[in-house]
Amino acid sequence: MRRGDQVTGDPGGRLVMIGNYNTLSRGKKSRRGWLEWWPATVVVWVWGTLSSRRRVMGYRVQKLRIPHQDWFREDFQVLLELLRQGKIHPVVAERLPLSDARRAHELLEKTAATGKLVLVP
Repeated sequence: MRRGDQVTGDPGGRLVMIGNYNTLSRGKKSRRGWLEWWPATVVVWVWGTLSSRRRVMGYRVQKLRIPHQDWFREDFQVLLELLRQGKIHPVVAERLPLSDARRAHELLEKTAATGKLVLVP
């Protein structure tokens, strides 16, 4: 999100595509995952492009984080504020003690987790 963007207010809505985690399998790039992800992404992009009421945008942390650290920092602060205000509700699959970090990594590698894994002290 850049300054001036609104979280709500578009009459047809706004879809932000974030990441491509499904392209991984057991912690490595999956050819099958990529073959499924790309067509789905194109369909969503075309759906948004053909509509005058809907807006589709992509957000890739990997592409912005290093060359545009100021954008990344600003977006992260906005994200934390939205979370604090209760305007966004991430899906938490499981909360694990920090001592179970190994188990959390195993769950991620097996893609068994639906939602975020949260490590707590």
